[in-house]
Amino acid sequence: MRLFFSAIVVWGMWKVLPYEKVLSPSGISHIIDVSIFGGEDAMVWFRPLIIAAALLYVLEWLNPLGLIVLTLAHLGYNTLDGSQDYTNHRYNIYGLILLAMCAGEVWWLGRRWFAKGSAIANAVRHSYQLYFAQCAIAAVYVTSAITKLSKSDGQWLLRSHYLAKSVVKTHRQTFYDNPEGLVVPAIPAVAQWLGEHPHITRIAFGFGFFLELFAFLALWNRAWALFIGLSIIFFHLGVELIMKLDFRENQYVAFIFMVNLPFWAWWVTQGRKSQTLNTGRSGLL
Repeated sequence: MRLFFSAIVVWGMWKVLPYEKVLSPSGISHIIDVSIFGGEDAMVWFRPLIIAAALLYVLEWLNPLGLIVLTLAHLGYNTLDGSQDYTNHRYNIYGLILLAMCAGEVWWLGRRWFAKGSAIANAVRHSYQLYFAQCAIAAVYVTSAITKLSKSDGQWLLRSHYLAKSVVKTHRQTFYDNPEGLVVPAIPAVAQWLGEHPHITRIAFGFGFFLELFAFLALWNRAWALFIGLSIIFFHLGVELIMKLDFRENQYVAFIFMVNLPFWAWWVTQGRKSQTLNTGRSGLL
């Protein structure tokens, strides 16, 4: 899991940011000059840095140095990208997971004095890393559901059929971004259908809403994590199909930390004999 996660985090910071300064400060850019992460020159030192940090994290050398450096690099890079007069939250879920795992590492460093160096202690440490990552993912979705309720005075489900208008907007985003020489597209057939069938629309979007609201069930055990993880992946596939909104990063982390394919491959071949699925928190990894 460390290998896959570090790979997508590094890839998310690989492109050159064509910015030389912060136009609209946000987050840590209020106190730190994040412009150092922009431009071709920055990549000369930045790419080797994140590769080295990823290797330290994956191989678990000098823990938790690799994870901390990767987290700081992610925060600086994406803060600069999000401080250019527009909001870019594409990689926010990566940052939240990195911060949660850093918190887990710091917590573990304080606890390790009570169980020094044993294999069991290391296994539990890895399990808590996974648990903290799952907490971060679940928090993103539960927060989204609560925000929907808060912003709509609790009426989100009843008003969800109006999302047909949002479907039209997202389909026309290309025109809004560059209207010159383009023809305003017709109302998409899916938006037309959703608008004409409000009750079915409420039911369909309601499934997504309750998936977000109860995403914390992924923390119960591995089976629930698998179910919630797969549901999140297919939920975003449906959103992309209907609304042309891409949430690939969310799908990646759901697959890595919730579906956790390596564990299930191991469990099918060996783990069933020891009933690992029914163990406590130490069996979360």
